[in-house]
Amino acid sequence: MLKYRLPVLFTNSIAHALVDAACAALVVGIAGTGTTLVNAFSIVLLYNLLAFATQPLLGYMTDKLFTPSRVAAVGCLLTAAAIPLDFLPIFAVCVVGVGNALF
Repeated sequence: MLKYRLPVLFTNSIAHALVDAACAALVVGIAGTGTTLVNAFSIVLLYNLLAFATQPLLGYMTDKLFTPSRVAAVGCLLTAAAIPLDFLPIFAVCVVGVGNALF
């Protein structure tokens, strides 16, 4: 039984690493582009609130209303869609935060 779950575990682990890396690259890139320390802190705080504080609510809604694998795919797509939006920094941080929470 475990041998059938290992490919799924491996795929999910790689996807999780890629989503986290993309989120970190975007948030650190936006926070480090000539902003003040207060603005950089605000960007990181906004991302963390969206990515982690909304997980319980989004997870509950996913379990009750949707298929979890589809919601994870939407989270990956949102994260990928936020990368080229770095010219709209606050919007990009919001999209990547929600994408991470959904994943």
